[in-house]
Amino acid sequence: MRYVPLVALRLRHPYYADERCPDFEVRLSPSGRRVVERHRLIVRPTTDGVVLITAVDGDGVPPIELADDAPISLELALRNPDFSRFTDLSAFAGNAAPRLVNADAPTGGELTLGEREAWGGESLRVQEGAGEERFVLAGRPRPGVELASFIVEGDPGVSVSAYDPATRALTLDCAGAQAGASAAVRYPIAPSLPRGVFAEVELRGVGSAWLAEGPAEYTITFAAKQTRWIYYVVTDVDAGDFAIVDAAGDEPTLVFSEVNRRDLGAEPDAADPQAEALAATYPSARRLRFTSDAAIACSATPRRGLELRLDGERLPFALPNPPLRNFTSREIVVDQVPQRQESLFRVVKHLTTSLHPNG
Repeated sequence: MRYVPLVALRLRHPYYADERCPDFEVRLSPSGRRVVERHRLIVRPTTDGVVLITAVDGDGVPPIELADDAPISLELALRNPDFSRFTDLSAFAGNAAPRLVNADAPTGGELTLGEREAWGGESLRVQEGAGEERFVLAGRPRPGVELASFIVEGDPGVSVSAYDPATRALTLDCAGAQAGASAAVRYPIAPSLPRGVFAEVELRGVGSAWLAEGPAEYTITFAAKQTRWIYYVVTDVDAGDFAIVDAAGDEPTLVFSEVNRRDLGAEPDAADPQAEALAATYPSARRLRFTSDAAIACSATPRRGLELRLDGERLPFALPNPPLRNFTSREIVVDQVPQRQESLFRVVKHLTTSLHPNG
């Protein structure tokens, strides 16, 4: 008897240099655990996902035949509280219970994002001689549910004719039903995930064919958040032209052009809370705001080579990257149209003398 990998799930994120995403614990759901235990699979967690392993005999056959109609269900439990700060989660917006499945990739590849289905239901009894009956549902159908989504089981003479979402009143056409007949009505409800679960993963079609073709490897690839960079420069140098230059030559180059530079002393910005806070703390200082011309993808690898220059000369200190926790959202003019965009900011002080706050 030997052990071979059956299927692997890898999490990918361009925020990391090697794209291996360590931000989740990938664990079995209760139903997934039952499938794994029934087939005597071994679960091996990895830094960026999980591998499921099975035993096989000399002919490569597992001790228990793998049933391809028993999906393996996994849960992604987020363990990095900063994940949303550097990840573009727009694909998950409005999704109450994200579910990723291998619908379009039966033997490996990128999983497809969808939403978990959830159903409610109740039993209703038809009154004798009623051609149409109105019931107030005890459950709460999903907002925006269509009439065709209600499923009636039981007496074939009962069908749904109307639904009022304001009162949750369901009208049944009972003209063809037997008196006293009962019917079960099922309808979609708002889905949810267990507490602490970011998304559900379902691997379908698990079978011995995966062993013959080699282990199936699936991926979930997240997107890095794109943000503008903003530097606030506080200085006691009254004269001279300050500029920020990306001297590293890396792609993409960060550009802080004149059009996105603002002298906050001469032109205050009441809509910018950071600018207002600096004005209150350093009212006598020169305060400049530099905004990058374009958004840049968040990265765990620091950008080096950013320089603060005065009259073309590099100042003798490194210009650090804005930290992820310095997040703001403000209006930025793009093609003469104000747009609210996400940004990261940092305050840089260049003081030649002691400058006391509030002075």
